[in-house]
Amino acid sequence: MRFIKFLLIIFSLTSPAFILPLKAYKEGVHQYIVREAYKLLKEQLGYDISELYLKIGQSEGQTDNWSDNPFVSDKVVAGAWDEDHHDIIYHYDTKLDDYNFLSKTLPYLGDIGKRYVLASSSHFWSPDQGDAHRYMIYDNIGPFNNAFIKAAAYSYGVWELQHYLDRDFYYIRYDGLINMYNKTNWRVNRAYDLEGREIGRDFDDDFGSDRLYYTYNILGRLAHLLADMGVPAHVHIVIHPFGYLDYYEEAMVENSDFVNFWDYDKTFHEKGGFINPYCSPEGWYPIKFLMYTAAQISDHFASRSHGGNDNSWDIGEIRDIIVTDINSSHPGPVTSTGTNYSHSNEDLASIRDATFPYIIRATAGLLYWFAVETGKIPNNGCYGEIGNIKGMELKGKNYIFKYSNRINSGYDDNNIGLQIRSTTKNVTFIAGTEINLQDGFEANAGSEFHAFIGPCSVCAYEEYHPYFPY
Repeated sequence: MRFIKFLLIIFSLTSPAFILPLKAYKEGVHQYIVREAYKLLKEQLGYDISELYLKIGQSEGQTDNWSDNPFVSDKVVAGAWDEDHHDIIYHYDTKLDDYNFLSKTLPYLGDIGKRYVLASSSHFWSPDQGDAHRYMIYDNIGPFNNAFIKAAAYSYGVWELQHYLDRDFYYIRYDGLINMYNKTNWRVNRAYDLEGREIGRDFDDDFGSDRLYYTYNILGRLAHLLADMGVPAHVHIVIHPFGYLDYYEEAMVENSDFVNFWDYDKTFHEKGGFINPYCSPEGWYPIKFLMYTAAQISDHFASRSHGGNDNSWDIGEIRDIIVTDINSSHPGPVTSTGTNYSHSNEDLASIRDATFPYIIRATAGLLYWFAVETGKIPNNGCYGEIGNIKGMELKGKNYIFKYSNRINSGYDDNNIGLQIRSTTKNVTFIAGTEINLQDGFEANAGSEFHAFIGPCSVCAYEEYHPYFPY
Protein backbone atom coordinates (compact mmCIF):
# COMPACT_ATOMS: atom_id res chain seq x y z
CA MET A 1 0.00 0.00 0.00
CA ARG A 2 1.50 3.32 -1.05
CA PHE A 3 1.66 6.25 1.29
CA ILE A 4 -1.54 8.25 0.86
CA LYS A 5 -1.76 11.91 1.65
CA PHE A 6 -4.46 14.50 1.14
CA LEU A 7 -4.31 18.27 0.93
CA LEU A 8 -6.64 19.61 3.59
CA ILE A 9 -6.57 22.87 5.48
CA ILE A 10 -4.63 22.49 8.71
CA PHE A 11 -5.57 24.73 11.61
CA SER A 12 -3.45 25.54 14.64
CA LEU A 13 -4.52 24.61 18.12
CA THR A 14 -5.33 27.78 20.01
CA SER A 15 -7.88 26.99 22.69
CA PRO A 16 -7.56 23.36 23.75
CA ALA A 17 -9.74 23.83 26.80
CA PHE A 18 -12.75 24.28 24.56
CA ILE A 19 -12.18 21.39 22.18
CA LEU A 20 -15.16 19.22 22.99
CA PRO A 21 -16.84 16.87 20.57
CA LEU A 22 -19.87 17.58 18.41
CA LYS A 23 -20.68 13.95 17.88
CA ALA A 24 -22.64 10.95 19.03
CA TYR A 25 -20.54 8.70 21.26
CA LYS A 26 -16.82 9.18 21.66
CA GLU A 27 -14.70 7.81 18.81
CA GLY A 28 -13.57 4.85 20.90
CA VAL A 29 -17.20 3.84 21.45
CA HIS A 30 -17.70 3.79 17.68
CA GLN A 31 -14.76 1.42 17.43
CA TYR A 32 -16.18 -0.73 20.23
CA ILE A 33 -19.48 -1.03 18.34
CA VAL A 34 -17.67 -2.22 15.20
CA ARG A 35 -15.67 -4.84 17.09
CA GLU A 36 -18.67 -6.17 19.01
CA ALA A 37 -20.84 -6.18 15.89
CA TYR A 38 -18.38 -8.40 14.06
CA LYS A 39 -18.25 -10.80 17.03
CA LEU A 40 -22.05 -10.97 17.11
CA LEU A 41 -22.18 -11.71 13.38
CA LYS A 42 -19.62 -14.47 13.83
CA GLU A 43 -21.64 -15.91 16.73
CA GLN A 44 -24.71 -16.24 14.53
CA LEU A 45 -22.97 -17.45 11.37
CA GLY A 46 -20.77 -19.88 13.27
CA TYR A 47 -17.51 -18.92 11.55
CA ASP A 48 -15.11 -16.08 10.79
CA ILE A 49 -15.27 -14.20 7.50
CA SER A 50 -11.52 -14.28 6.98
CA GLU A 51 -10.86 -11.05 5.08
CA LEU A 52 -13.39 -9.06 7.09
CA TYR A 53 -11.93 -10.44 10.31
CA LEU A 54 -8.49 -9.19 9.29
CA LYS A 55 -9.84 -5.77 8.33
CA ILE A 56 -12.02 -5.04 11.37
CA GLY A 57 -9.07 -3.90 13.49
CA GLN A 58 -8.79 -3.01 17.17
CA SER A 59 -7.87 0.62 17.84
CA GLU A 60 -6.21 1.74 14.60
CA GLY A 61 -6.68 5.41 13.79
CA GLN A 62 -6.62 6.67 17.35
CA THR A 63 -3.27 8.40 16.89
CA ASP A 64 -4.43 10.25 13.77
CA ASN A 65 -6.71 12.94 15.18
CA TRP A 66 -6.14 15.99 12.98
CA SER A 67 -3.44 14.95 10.54
CA ASP A 68 -3.87 15.80 6.86
CA ASN A 69 -4.47 12.12 6.06
CA PRO A 70 -8.09 10.96 6.35
CA PHE A 71 -7.09 7.39 5.47
CA VAL A 72 -4.51 6.59 8.13
CA SER A 73 -5.44 2.88 8.16
CA ASP A 74 -7.33 0.32 6.10
CA LYS A 75 -9.13 -1.03 9.18
CA VAL A 76 -12.87 -0.61 9.64
CA VAL A 77 -12.34 0.80 13.13
CA ALA A 78 -10.07 3.51 11.70
CA GLY A 79 -12.83 4.79 9.43
CA ALA A 80 -15.26 4.68 12.36
CA TRP A 81 -12.83 6.85 14.34
CA ASP A 82 -11.91 9.30 11.59
CA GLU A 83 -15.43 10.08 10.40
CA ASP A 84 -15.54 12.69 13.20
CA HIS A 85 -12.28 14.24 11.96
CA HIS A 86 -12.44 14.43 8.17
CA ASP A 87 -15.39 14.87 5.85
CA ILE A 88 -14.20 13.10 2.72
CA ILE A 89 -17.39 13.63 0.68
CA TYR A 90 -18.61 17.19 1.27
CA HIS A 91 -15.41 18.57 2.86
CA TYR A 92 -17.48 20.60 5.29
CA ASP A 93 -14.49 20.66 7.64
CA THR A 94 -12.50 22.78 5.17
CA LYS A 95 -15.12 25.36 4.18
CA LEU A 96 -13.52 28.65 5.18
CA ASP A 97 -16.70 30.75 5.14
CA ASP A 98 -18.31 28.50 7.74
CA TYR A 99 -15.08 28.36 9.71
CA ASN A 100 -14.86 32.15 9.81
CA PHE A 101 -18.49 32.45 10.89
CA LEU A 102 -17.83 30.07 13.78
CA SER A 103 -14.89 32.26 14.80
CA LYS A 104 -17.34 35.13 15.30
CA THR A 105 -20.16 33.09 16.81
CA LEU A 106 -18.05 31.03 19.21
CA PRO A 107 -14.87 33.08 19.75
CA TYR A 108 -13.82 30.88 22.68
CA LEU A 109 -13.67 27.85 20.41
CA GLY A 110 -10.25 26.57 19.35
CA ASP A 111 -9.46 26.03 15.70
CA ILE A 112 -9.66 22.26 15.99
CA GLY A 113 -12.93 22.64 17.86
CA LYS A 114 -14.37 24.57 14.91
CA ARG A 115 -13.24 21.83 12.62
CA TYR A 116 -14.94 19.26 14.86
CA VAL A 117 -18.21 21.14 14.47
CA LEU A 118 -17.94 21.18 10.69
CA ALA A 119 -16.59 17.64 10.21
CA SER A 120 -19.50 16.09 12.10
CA SER A 121 -22.20 18.48 10.90
CA SER A 122 -23.59 15.83 8.53
CA HIS A 123 -24.11 13.27 11.31
CA PHE A 124 -27.75 14.08 12.07
CA TRP A 125 -30.97 12.81 10.54
CA SER A 126 -34.61 13.13 11.50
CA PRO A 127 -36.47 10.55 9.39
CA ASP A 128 -39.74 12.25 10.38
CA GLN A 129 -38.63 15.16 8.19
CA GLY A 130 -37.84 13.04 5.15
CA ASP A 131 -34.85 11.43 3.50
CA ALA A 132 -33.61 14.61 1.83
CA HIS A 133 -34.08 17.04 4.71
CA ARG A 134 -31.21 19.49 5.17
CA TYR A 135 -30.61 21.73 8.16
CA MET A 136 -28.70 24.73 9.46
CA ILE A 137 -26.54 24.98 12.56
CA TYR A 138 -26.27 28.18 14.57
CA ASP A 139 -28.94 29.57 12.21
CA ASN A 140 -26.46 30.82 9.62
CA ILE A 141 -24.21 27.86 8.80
CA GLY A 142 -25.36 25.37 6.21
CA PRO A 143 -27.52 23.87 4.95
CA PHE A 144 -25.93 20.50 5.59
CA ASN A 145 -26.76 17.13 4.09
CA ASN A 146 -28.08 14.73 6.70
CA ALA A 147 -26.54 11.46 7.87
CA PHE A 148 -28.81 9.33 5.69
CA ILE A 149 -27.85 11.28 2.55
CA LYS A 150 -24.20 10.79 3.45
CA ALA A 151 -24.66 7.09 4.23
CA ALA A 152 -26.39 6.63 0.89
CA ALA A 153 -23.47 8.40 -0.80
CA TYR A 154 -21.00 6.06 0.89
CA SER A 155 -23.11 3.04 -0.04
CA TYR A 156 -24.34 3.81 -3.55
CA GLY A 157 -23.52 7.40 -4.45
CA VAL A 158 -21.30 8.99 -7.06
CA TRP A 159 -18.70 11.50 -5.86
CA GLU A 160 -14.98 12.20 -6.18
CA LEU A 161 -12.46 10.44 -3.99
CA GLN A 162 -9.14 12.27 -3.68
CA HIS A 163 -6.19 9.93 -4.17
CA TYR A 164 -2.56 11.01 -3.72
CA LEU A 165 0.07 8.92 -5.49
CA ASP A 166 3.74 9.62 -6.20
CA ARG A 167 3.29 13.37 -5.56
CA ASP A 168 0.35 13.58 -7.97
CA PHE A 169 -3.32 14.15 -7.17
CA TYR A 170 -6.00 11.99 -8.73
CA TYR A 171 -9.73 12.64 -8.46
CA ILE A 172 -11.44 9.28 -8.79
CA ARG A 173 -15.07 8.72 -9.64
CA TYR A 174 -16.45 6.85 -6.65
CA ASP A 175 -19.56 4.85 -7.56
CA GLY A 176 -20.58 3.05 -4.40
CA LEU A 177 -18.81 0.95 -1.82
CA ILE A 178 -19.36 -2.41 -3.49
CA ASN A 179 -18.25 -1.13 -6.88
CA MET A 180 -15.13 0.28 -5.22
CA TYR A 181 -14.42 -3.14 -3.73
CA ASN A 182 -15.01 -4.90 -7.04
CA LYS A 183 -13.09 -2.24 -8.95
CA THR A 184 -16.00 -1.55 -11.29
CA ASN A 185 -17.55 1.67 -12.60
CA TRP A 186 -14.65 3.83 -11.51
CA ARG A 187 -12.42 6.12 -13.49
CA VAL A 188 -10.03 9.02 -13.01
CA ASN A 189 -11.97 12.23 -13.62
CA ARG A 190 -8.93 14.49 -13.47
CA ALA A 191 -5.35 14.48 -12.25
CA TYR A 192 -2.76 17.13 -11.39
CA ASP A 193 0.83 17.34 -10.26
CA LEU A 194 2.02 19.42 -7.30
CA GLU A 195 2.30 22.48 -9.53
CA GLY A 196 -1.35 22.21 -10.51
CA ARG A 197 -0.65 21.04 -14.06
CA GLU A 198 -3.01 18.48 -15.54
CA ILE A 199 -1.39 15.09 -16.11
CA GLY A 200 -2.32 11.71 -17.56
CA ARG A 201 -5.03 9.68 -15.91
CA ASP A 202 -3.92 6.07 -16.34
CA PHE A 203 -2.87 4.28 -13.16
CA ASP A 204 -5.17 1.27 -13.21
CA ASP A 205 -2.61 -1.12 -11.76
CA ASP A 206 -1.60 1.32 -9.03
CA PHE A 207 -5.11 2.04 -7.86
CA GLY A 208 -6.12 -1.58 -8.02
CA SER A 209 -3.91 -2.36 -5.04
CA ASP A 210 -5.28 0.56 -3.04
CA ARG A 211 -9.02 0.13 -3.49
CA LEU A 212 -9.40 -2.30 -0.55
CA TYR A 213 -7.58 0.19 1.64
CA TYR A 214 -10.27 2.74 0.91
CA THR A 215 -13.15 0.26 0.94
CA TYR A 216 -12.74 -0.97 4.50
CA ASN A 217 -12.01 2.50 5.87
CA ILE A 218 -15.21 3.80 4.24
CA LEU A 219 -17.15 0.82 5.61
CA GLY A 220 -16.12 2.07 9.06
CA ARG A 221 -17.35 5.57 8.23
CA LEU A 222 -20.67 4.09 7.20
CA ALA A 223 -20.82 2.20 10.50
CA HIS A 224 -20.18 5.48 12.32
CA LEU A 225 -23.18 7.17 10.68
CA LEU A 226 -25.39 4.19 11.52
CA ALA A 227 -24.26 4.28 15.16
CA ASP A 228 -25.10 7.98 15.37
CA MET A 229 -28.73 7.00 14.79
CA GLY A 230 -28.62 5.36 18.22
CA VAL A 231 -28.49 8.75 19.96
CA PRO A 232 -31.74 10.74 20.42
CA ALA A 233 -29.99 14.12 20.07
CA HIS A 234 -28.71 13.16 16.62
CA VAL A 235 -32.17 12.09 15.51
CA HIS A 236 -33.70 15.31 16.86
CA ILE A 237 -30.95 17.33 15.11
CA VAL A 238 -29.92 18.94 18.38
CA ILE A 239 -26.50 20.52 17.88
CA HIS A 240 -24.86 20.02 21.23
CA PRO A 241 -21.24 21.11 21.58
CA PHE A 242 -19.21 22.92 24.17
CA GLY A 243 -20.89 23.00 27.52
CA TYR A 244 -24.24 21.82 26.14
CA LEU A 245 -23.50 18.17 25.63
CA ASP A 246 -26.34 15.69 25.78
CA TYR A 247 -26.52 13.73 29.03
CA TYR A 248 -26.83 10.37 27.32
CA GLU A 249 -23.79 10.96 25.15
CA GLU A 250 -21.78 12.10 28.13
CA ALA A 251 -22.59 8.80 29.83
CA MET A 252 -21.40 6.75 26.85
CA VAL A 253 -17.71 6.80 27.72
CA GLU A 254 -15.27 4.34 26.18
CA ASN A 255 -14.18 1.45 28.45
CA SER A 256 -16.78 2.38 31.05
CA ASP A 257 -19.02 -0.13 32.76
CA PHE A 258 -21.96 1.81 31.34
CA VAL A 259 -20.89 1.07 27.75
CA ASN A 260 -19.39 -2.37 28.33
CA PHE A 261 -22.62 -3.52 29.96
CA TRP A 262 -23.73 -4.50 26.43
CA ASP A 263 -21.08 -6.53 24.66
CA TYR A 264 -21.71 -8.86 21.72
CA ASP A 265 -22.35 -11.89 23.94
CA LYS A 266 -24.97 -10.26 26.15
CA THR A 267 -26.54 -8.54 23.16
CA PHE A 268 -26.84 -11.74 21.13
CA HIS A 269 -28.13 -13.97 23.88
CA GLU A 270 -30.50 -11.47 25.51
CA LYS A 271 -31.65 -9.28 22.61
CA GLY A 272 -31.35 -11.22 19.35
CA GLY A 273 -29.33 -11.88 16.23
CA PHE A 274 -28.09 -9.43 13.64
CA ILE A 275 -30.65 -7.20 11.94
CA ASN A 276 -31.16 -8.52 8.42
CA PRO A 277 -31.05 -5.44 6.15
CA TYR A 278 -32.64 -7.35 3.28
CA CYS A 279 -35.93 -7.59 5.20
CA SER A 280 -36.85 -4.05 4.26
CA PRO A 281 -39.92 -2.51 2.61
CA GLU A 282 -40.13 -2.71 -1.15
CA GLY A 283 -38.04 0.00 -2.79
CA TRP A 284 -35.83 0.60 0.26
CA TYR A 285 -32.08 0.16 0.22
CA PRO A 286 -30.80 -2.15 2.98
CA ILE A 287 -28.85 0.76 4.46
CA LYS A 288 -31.99 2.86 4.77
CA PHE A 289 -33.74 0.07 6.66
CA LEU A 290 -30.92 -0.13 9.20
CA MET A 291 -30.68 3.62 9.69
CA TYR A 292 -34.43 4.24 9.76
CA THR A 293 -35.22 1.58 12.35
CA ALA A 294 -32.32 2.63 14.59
CA ALA A 295 -33.31 6.30 14.33
CA GLN A 296 -36.97 5.70 15.11
CA ILE A 297 -36.12 3.70 18.22
CA SER A 298 -33.98 6.61 19.41
CA ASP A 299 -36.70 9.09 18.46
CA HIS A 300 -38.90 7.61 21.20
CA PHE A 301 -36.65 9.18 23.83
CA ALA A 302 -36.07 12.78 24.83
CA SER A 303 -33.02 14.92 24.22
CA ARG A 304 -32.28 18.24 25.88
CA SER A 305 -34.48 20.42 23.68
CA HIS A 306 -36.83 17.85 22.15
CA GLY A 307 -39.27 15.34 23.53
CA GLY A 308 -39.56 11.91 22.00
CA ASN A 309 -42.24 10.74 19.61
CA ASP A 310 -43.36 7.46 18.09
CA ASN A 311 -44.33 8.62 14.60
CA SER A 312 -42.85 5.94 12.39
CA TRP A 313 -43.57 3.12 10.00
CA ASP A 314 -44.41 -0.04 11.89
CA ILE A 315 -41.49 -2.04 10.53
CA GLY A 316 -38.67 -4.06 11.99
CA GLU A 317 -38.45 -4.18 15.75
CA ILE A 318 -39.32 -0.52 16.32
CA ARG A 319 -42.68 -1.11 17.98
CA ASP A 320 -41.54 -4.10 20.02
CA ILE A 321 -38.52 -2.30 21.48
CA ILE A 322 -40.50 0.83 22.29
CA VAL A 323 -43.34 -1.14 23.92
CA THR A 324 -40.79 -3.13 25.92
CA ASP A 325 -39.36 0.12 27.27
CA ILE A 326 -42.79 1.55 28.06
CA ASN A 327 -43.75 -1.59 30.00
CA SER A 328 -40.44 -1.87 31.84
CA SER A 329 -39.98 -1.10 35.53
CA HIS A 330 -38.18 2.14 34.65
CA PRO A 331 -39.15 3.52 31.21
CA GLY A 332 -36.75 5.94 29.60
CA PRO A 333 -37.42 9.71 29.56
CA VAL A 334 -39.65 10.94 26.74
CA THR A 335 -40.36 14.57 27.69
CA SER A 336 -38.13 17.66 27.58
CA THR A 337 -38.47 21.04 29.24
CA GLY A 338 -36.91 22.65 26.18
CA THR A 339 -33.48 22.68 27.78
CA ASN A 340 -33.44 19.55 29.91
CA TYR A 341 -34.80 16.05 30.45
CA SER A 342 -34.81 13.57 33.30
CA HIS A 343 -31.34 12.04 33.36
CA SER A 344 -30.78 9.92 36.43
CA ASN A 345 -28.54 6.92 36.01
CA GLU A 346 -31.65 4.77 35.67
CA ASP A 347 -33.08 7.10 33.00
CA LEU A 348 -29.92 6.99 30.92
CA ALA A 349 -29.60 3.23 31.36
CA SER A 350 -33.13 2.84 29.97
CA ILE A 351 -32.18 4.77 26.84
CA ARG A 352 -29.04 2.67 26.51
CA ASP A 353 -30.82 -0.65 26.97
CA ALA A 354 -33.25 0.14 24.14
CA THR A 355 -30.86 1.76 21.66
CA PHE A 356 -27.33 0.46 22.16
CA PRO A 357 -27.87 -3.31 21.70
CA TYR A 358 -29.91 -2.55 18.60
CA ILE A 359 -27.03 -0.49 17.19
CA ILE A 360 -24.64 -3.40 17.73
CA ARG A 361 -27.09 -5.76 15.99
CA ALA A 362 -27.74 -3.27 13.16
CA THR A 363 -24.01 -2.77 12.64
CA ALA A 364 -23.64 -6.56 12.46
CA GLY A 365 -26.35 -6.38 9.78
CA LEU A 366 -24.30 -3.78 7.93
CA LEU A 367 -21.26 -6.10 7.99
CA TYR A 368 -23.48 -8.96 6.82
CA TRP A 369 -24.70 -6.85 3.89
CA PHE A 370 -21.11 -6.02 2.93
CA ALA A 371 -20.06 -9.68 3.14
CA VAL A 372 -22.98 -10.81 0.97
CA GLU A 373 -22.54 -8.10 -1.65
CA THR A 374 -18.80 -8.72 -1.96
CA GLY A 375 -19.19 -12.50 -2.21
CA LYS A 376 -17.62 -13.32 1.13
CA ILE A 377 -20.63 -15.40 2.10
CA PRO A 378 -23.38 -16.90 -0.10
CA ASN A 379 -25.81 -14.45 -1.69
CA ASN A 380 -28.75 -16.87 -1.56
CA GLY A 381 -29.48 -16.21 2.11
CA CYS A 382 -27.75 -19.34 3.40
CA TYR A 383 -24.99 -18.85 5.95
CA GLY A 384 -23.19 -21.90 4.60
CA GLU A 385 -23.69 -25.60 4.02
CA ILE A 386 -23.83 -27.03 7.55
CA GLY A 387 -24.77 -25.27 10.77
CA ASN A 388 -23.99 -26.50 14.27
CA ILE A 389 -26.23 -24.53 16.61
CA LYS A 390 -24.97 -25.56 20.00
CA GLY A 391 -23.65 -24.14 23.25
CA MET A 392 -26.08 -21.22 23.39
CA GLU A 393 -28.70 -19.85 25.74
CA LEU A 394 -31.15 -17.71 23.78
CA LYS A 395 -33.39 -15.26 25.65
CA GLY A 396 -34.07 -12.57 23.06
CA LYS A 397 -36.07 -12.31 19.85
CA ASN A 398 -35.51 -13.09 16.19
CA TYR A 399 -32.78 -15.68 15.76
CA ILE A 400 -32.65 -17.07 12.23
CA PHE A 401 -30.26 -19.87 11.19
CA LYS A 402 -30.21 -20.81 7.49
CA TYR A 403 -28.00 -23.49 5.89
CA SER A 404 -28.16 -25.13 2.49
CA ASN A 405 -27.65 -28.73 3.69
CA ARG A 406 -28.32 -29.47 7.34
CA ILE A 407 -28.47 -28.08 10.86
CA ASN A 408 -27.33 -29.98 13.95
CA SER A 409 -28.37 -28.78 17.40
CA GLY A 410 -27.56 -30.30 20.78
CA TYR A 411 -24.59 -30.54 23.12
CA ASP A 412 -21.29 -29.03 22.02
CA ASP A 413 -17.82 -30.36 22.89
CA ASN A 414 -18.09 -28.71 26.32
CA ASN A 415 -21.41 -30.49 27.01
CA ILE A 416 -23.38 -27.26 26.66
CA GLY A 417 -26.57 -27.53 24.67
CA LEU A 418 -28.93 -25.08 23.00
CA GLN A 419 -31.37 -23.68 25.52
CA ILE A 420 -34.29 -21.61 24.20
CA ARG A 421 -35.83 -19.87 27.20
CA SER A 422 -39.54 -19.24 27.69
CA THR A 423 -39.17 -15.54 26.86
CA THR A 424 -37.49 -16.26 23.53
CA LYS A 425 -39.44 -15.47 20.38
CA ASN A 426 -38.94 -16.52 16.77
CA VAL A 427 -36.02 -18.94 16.75
CA THR A 428 -36.06 -20.43 13.26
CA PHE A 429 -34.00 -23.19 11.65
CA ILE A 430 -34.07 -23.51 7.85
CA ALA A 431 -32.05 -26.26 6.17
CA GLY A 432 -32.05 -27.75 2.71
CA THR A 433 -32.12 -31.45 3.60
CA GLU A 434 -32.23 -32.19 7.34
CA ILE A 435 -32.47 -30.71 10.83
CA ASN A 436 -31.15 -32.83 13.69
CA LEU A 437 -32.42 -31.91 17.16
CA GLN A 438 -30.14 -34.00 19.35
CA ASP A 439 -29.57 -34.43 23.08
CA GLY A 440 -28.94 -31.01 24.56
CA PHE A 441 -31.56 -29.20 22.49
CA GLU A 442 -34.16 -27.65 24.78
CA ALA A 443 -37.04 -25.29 23.95
CA ASN A 444 -38.85 -24.21 27.12
CA ALA A 445 -42.62 -23.88 27.28
CA GLY A 446 -43.70 -20.46 26.02
CA SER A 447 -40.82 -20.07 23.58
CA GLU A 448 -41.32 -19.85 19.83
CA PHE A 449 -39.27 -22.29 17.77
CA HIS A 450 -39.73 -23.14 14.09
CA ALA A 451 -37.90 -25.67 11.91
CA PHE A 452 -38.31 -25.92 8.14
CA ILE A 453 -36.82 -28.01 5.37
CA GLY A 454 -36.47 -25.90 2.25
CA PRO A 455 -34.31 -23.47 0.33
CA CYS A 456 -32.77 -20.35 1.83
CA SER A 457 -33.74 -16.84 0.83
CA VAL A 458 -32.18 -13.47 1.60
CA CYS A 459 -35.23 -12.72 3.76
CA ALA A 460 -37.16 -15.78 4.84
CA TYR A 461 -40.85 -15.48 5.69
CA GLU A 462 -39.98 -16.12 9.33
CA GLU A 463 -37.75 -13.05 9.24
CA TYR A 464 -40.13 -11.04 7.09
CA HIS A 465 -43.31 -11.73 9.02
CA PRO A 466 -42.40 -10.18 12.39
CA TYR A 467 -41.08 -7.15 10.53
CA PHE A 468 -44.34 -6.71 8.62
CA PRO A 469 -47.25 -7.55 10.93
CA TYR A 470 -49.89 -6.01 8.65
